[in-house]
Amino acid sequence: RRRIQRCLEGAANGNRSVQAGLKTGAAFAVVVVDQMVPFDAAQLLAGDTVRGVSDAELGGIVVPVAVMAPDVPNLFHPYRTVHRLVDLIPLAVRFD
Repeated sequence: RRRIQRCLEGAANGNRSVQAGLKTGAAFAVVVVDQMVPFDAAQLLAGDTVRGVSDAELGGIVVPVAVMAPDVPNLFHPYRTVHRLVDLIPLAVRFD
């Protein structure tokens, strides 16, 4: 428990090696979990920018959409997703 707490504190304090290790571990965890998903549910995890939705489907949204970035980016809510959504959805606007 202390080890996890120190690791999270190191990441929060800008320790790049800790941050890199967390990203690598989290990416590995996503791959492992994806491989454990039953075939029938795999389509829920598919998608490029957002899980469960293809980029082509996102590009087909024809209503105004507001996209808001997280206050603090993290592995599950990166800024690149916001940028990509604004690029893909024709009527999307970014709120900061």
